[in-house]
Amino acid sequence: MKRFNEVSMVCILLVFASVVNGFVVMKLWGWFIVPAFEIRPLHMVEAIGIMLFVRFAENRLAVRKKENEDRSFLVILQENIFLVIFFGAFTLLIGWIISLFL
Repeated sequence: MKRFNEVSMVCILLVFASVVNGFVVMKLWGWFIVPAFEIRPLHMVEAIGIMLFVRFAENRLAVRKKENEDRSFLVILQENIFLVIFFGAFTLLIGWIISLFL
């Protein structure tokens, strides 16, 4: 049962991280790309799709062997998903600050 809870939590976090990253891409696109190139804004679903494509193309998961040998893969994955969410929120904050100067 514990394993099922861990897997469920990872799935929920993956969906949440995808939505957060899609939202960040949508907002940054609207703030910087739309005015600069006079193109249409992205919808949320399109932004999520772009982020999923980029993540798939990158094919990365920052796992350092020596530090993580005694921890389970799911714990490491949860930590990385939290980092993705935090990085998305931080990127959105920096983008918003920069957009104030436009």
